[in-house]
Amino acid sequence: MIRIQQLALASTAITLASLGVGNVAQAASIVINGGFEDPALSTDGSFLIQNPIPGWTQTGGVAGAGIEIQRRAAGDPYEGKQLTELDGKSVTEISQDLATVIGQVYKLKFAFSARPENWPPNSGNATPGGASKLSIMNVSWGGTLIDTLTKDGTGLSNTDWSVYTYFLKATSKTTRLSFGNLTEPSDSYGSYLDDVNVTAVPTPALLPGLVGMGIGLFRKRKNQLDAVAK
Repeated sequence: MIRIQQLALASTAITLASLGVGNVAQAASIVINGGFEDPALSTDGSFLIQNPIPGWTQTGGVAGAGIEIQRRAAGDPYEGKQLTELDGKSVTEISQDLATVIGQVYKLKFAFSARPENWPPNSGNATPGGASKLSIMNVSWGGTLIDTLTKDGTGLSNTDWSVYTYFLKATSKTTRLSFGNLTEPSDSYGSYLDDVNVTAVPTPALLPGLVGMGIGLFRKRKNQLDAVAK
């Protein structure tokens, strides 16, 4: 079931379906390395920590913590072969500066999961008893916090992905997209992120009412999606 929740400026509720957003042809994503497939890891169970990686830079958290990429090290990715964990060495924030058009509405879409507690049992990569099983991820657009997401990995033997979609207006020629888990315990076990996409929404035919009303953001969430391993 899809639930639409208004999170921004308008006082009058309006559905995306009434604006024809559901019929928009998919544009190319302006995010570089949104699936965290680069650098490519050669074997399942492996991981890499470095900063920067193509497209992404650590912008918050403990200096030198880096960005962790995993290839089925402790759970299946949502798409492709790899994902990123936001608490590789310690809590962190990663960002990408996007080339945007002022006034343009963009669709942000990504997948989020808690790190599973038991992957697989007795593999050596299960979350230890003293570590937090709660994943808390903050999402920011242009320096403004747009959402805080929470998922619990207690009892999970694999990832449990949810996909989140937001419609956001750019107010600058460069817009910083950030994901951080700085409010989690810093124990090296944290939020999983994958398949980040940002696409321009054609405004002339589809969103004159949305832009004219000054609505900067809508969110819809589809819970409990099955992970797609490719």
